Amino acid sequence: MKKMNLPILGGAMRKLMAEFYGHKGARNSVNNLVHATATEDQDGFQSAFDKLMVDQRCRRATGLQADKTYDILKDLGIGYWIGRNFTNAPKGADGSMSLIEVTGWEDYLQYNFTRLTDGRTWTRTIYTDTYDTGWNDNVWVKVVTTNGFTGHCAVRKVIDPSHDAIEVRFSLKGTLKAGDPIDIATLPNGYTTLDPNAIYFNGTGAVADGSVPVGFYIHGGNKLGAYRLEKGGETISELRGFAHIERGDSTI
Repeated sequence: MKKMNLPILGGAMRKLMAEFYGHKGARNSVNNLVHATATEDQDGFQSAFDKLMVDQRCRRATGLQADKTYDILKDLGIGYWIGRNFTNAPKGADGSMSLIEVTGWEDYLQYNFTRLTDGRTWTRTIYTDTYDTGWNDNVWVKVVTTNGFTGHCAVRKVIDPSHDAIEVRFSLKGTLKAGDPIDIATLPNGYTTLDPNAIYFNGTGAVADGSVPVGFYIHGGNKLGAYRLEKGGETISELRGFAHIERGDSTI
C-alpha cells in the first residue's frame, strides 16, 4: 500500500474533484452543458430526456443565434426558444424578440408564439399531416355598434383541436325600451357564427336602482341583438354580456 502524505492526498483529491465536475454539469467544446447539474432535489448524471423535463418545469428558454433564421416547424423541438428570425412564423411576426413554446409529443404538437415587445400571442396546433390550425391570433377585435349604442364591444376566435368558437363581450350604453328586439352591434367578417339559426344567451341591463336580466341573440351570423325579458318596467340604460359560442352549433 502506498504511503499517504499531504501532497499525495491533495493530488488524489484534485483528481477526484476533476472527475466529479467532468460529469456534474460537464461542458462540451462549445461550452454547452452536457449533463444537467445536480440540484438539492436531484442528482446529476441525467439523460437528455431527464434534462429536457427539468428545463421545461422551470421554463428555461434557449437563446437562438441572432444571425441565423430558424424554421419553427422543422428546427425547433419541444421546449422554449427565444430569437428574432423565423420562417413558418405568424404574419404579425416582425423580427422583434419572440418566445416560442413547443409542447406535446411526437405526432401532436402545440406552438405558442409570443412577441415579447407587446405580449401579443399566436397559437398553432398540428396533429400529424391531417390537422393543422395554422396560426391563430386570439386577440380581441373591436365590434362596430349600431342604433345609438356606444361603449366597449369585442369578439375573438378560440380555435384548438376540440373547439372552433367565438367569444363576444360587451358593455354598452344606450336605451333598451319595451317592444321589438333591436340590433346593437355587427360582428366583423371572419367572426360569424356559421349557424343559420339564431343563438340566444342572457346578460344584464342597468336600471336606476340596480340591474335586470336581458336577452341577447346573434342572428344572420353576425348581427348582435337585444330584447327585454320583462314587459314594461324601468328604462334600461346599459347592457352587459358575454358569450362563448361554438361555431356551427346553436348552443352556448
